[in-house]
Amino acid sequence: MAASGRPGTRAALLDVLTAARRPLSSAELASATGVHVNTVRPHLEILVHTGRAARSTDGGGRPGRPVVRYRAVPAESETPAPERAGLLPDDAVQRLAGLFVDLGFAAQVDAVGDRVLLRACPVAALATQDPHVCEMHLQLAQAALARTGSGVQVERMDVQVRPDLCVLHLGRPDLRPTRVIDLRDRAGPGSRGDDR
Repeated sequence: MAASGRPGTRAALLDVLTAARRPLSSAELASATGVHVNTVRPHLEILVHTGRAARSTDGGGRPGRPVVRYRAVPAESETPAPERAGLLPDDAVQRLAGLFVDLGFAAQVDAVGDRVLLRACPVAALATQDPHVCEMHLQLAQAALARTGSGVQVERMDVQVRPDLCVLHLGRPDLRPTRVIDLRDRAGPGSRGDDR
């Protein structure tokens, strides 16, 4: 059952996890779906952060890095509730940055706290070939913030602002400017408003 690196991949992964009698590794899922393991991993992260799959580690009593395994979460848990009291916006943004660090990025929150700078993308080569990879990262950020109950939302993602930099722009309920001056709204030289 070969699948592409598109949203159908996530459904295929969930189908395999649901049918499996035991938790599966990302390599096993890649083999079962015919999708490269580097494409499978971001989809699995989205499934975990949206509550549709759960992750566990299996050391197996052997030396070395433990194997991460995934299992489907029963249907009644498909839509996880936000954290009861909700996180403070600063904590939610820091948690989001930590999630991307766990995925292998060098993630940093800007001084204001309304942007997350993503550097050292672990799947940069794949992302340049398939724009859906970046869309998966955006969906992951949206789902992760929604679960915090903080009111923080992703407004947009600037992809490759520089060769090694993507930027998540966040809307925060606690950060509202008293005034915005947007130079794009002003008439520039040569416009009808500049006739002298």
